[in-house]
Amino acid sequence: MSLILDTGLVEDISQLGPISLFKRALKFSRSTYLTGAQERVVAVGENSSIRIEKGLFSFDPHQKQHYNLSLTKRLSHEHFLTAAIPFNPSIAFDVVIPLAAVVFPAEGPIHISCPQGKERAASALLHEIIRGRLVEPQLSSGTLDVKETESSIEFRSRVVDAIEAIKTSSLEKVVLSKTACLSGADLPGADQILEQLARDRPDTYLFSTEKYVGASPELVVSRQNAMIASHPLAGTAHAQDQALLLNSVKDKEEHQIVVKQIINRLEELGIDASYQAQPTLVRYNELVHLSSWISGAQGSPQPFTSIEVAAHLAPTAAINGEPFDDAINYILCSEPLDRGLYGGLVGFQKQNGDGSWILNIRSVQIASGNLVLRAGAGVVEKSDPIKEDMEASAKISSVAYSITGHQF
Repeated sequence: MSLILDTGLVEDISQLGPISLFKRALKFSRSTYLTGAQERVVAVGENSSIRIEKGLFSFDPHQKQHYNLSLTKRLSHEHFLTAAIPFNPSIAFDVVIPLAAVVFPAEGPIHISCPQGKERAASALLHEIIRGRLVEPQLSSGTLDVKETESSIEFRSRVVDAIEAIKTSSLEKVVLSKTACLSGADLPGADQILEQLARDRPDTYLFSTEKYVGASPELVVSRQNAMIASHPLAGTAHAQDQALLLNSVKDKEEHQIVVKQIINRLEELGIDASYQAQPTLVRYNELVHLSSWISGAQGSPQPFTSIEVAAHLAPTAAINGEPFDDAINYILCSEPLDRGLYGGLVGFQKQNGDGSWILNIRSVQIASGNLVLRAGAGVVEKSDPIKEDMEASAKISSVAYSITGHQF
């Protein structure tokens, strides 16, 4: 890894800020915007791309038939990497090594890294980007329409089937997803969507990568030195119903399933994790969630990298279910549409193995001629099909409103 120490360049980028830098960079090269724990990152250009054929399982130390230690070590020597990882951990994806990675910490000066020997090329690209003209995005003024791909009756029927499966099998929880398409003559682009989400949801983990733009409230895992943190959410209500959420037996049960699974899977990696005795409420616009912070320290002389920990956790019970294998098999066999990147991970890793991996939810997929929005609802034995349907639709509507400024 090399650090770019051009004082003038650092000052110019610091004045721009991460979102303005990203919007400019989009005009010149492949670029990714990511919010991690205590820092924001803009990855610019592509030095190389590595296809991970066996998916996220390649990095999971407990998937012995797939785990690739040499690949893990190879990536840990790269100056920086980013990835958008599918929900299904066995599906192939690309790890991208950017030409330059600009890290904006919560406090202190920014720093810029690049591959060894690429300092001149990285500096030249960044200078070109900051000289570029930035055109402020405008919200779409055309007529936009949101249409769910299945009716409420169809989704509720799937919830009923899931409840029956929970009653008659080893399943404790399964998360069902619902899909909608936003169409119109004047759809916003990635830069417009990110700008609007940043204004509307500043306290979330913002990201724009691989045709996905989102404002996720959920941190799957962060590694800083030997410390590991996770912030799962499970249990949702409208803001005006937050008192009911705190006293909801169903939502507390759903939340505890998620927390227990993450604790157990961290312990399988030798990480002694602690968590809150009781979940707390977090609010993101019109929705509130039950949340718990989980943290622990790695004691190994060679601690697992952030992507290895993420590989063993994902997809967590917050988007998959419990038991892990039963839930993912149920989802892959029963959902009418492939989730693709929805419910997977977006994130980054530095050369020392530190990094952050965010759950890809509250997001929009930029597709040909439309925008695809998805949302999930966690189903347990006490679930009400009508309420689960309303929860999924409310999540879709909240994202649609954020990215368009129109109420649906």
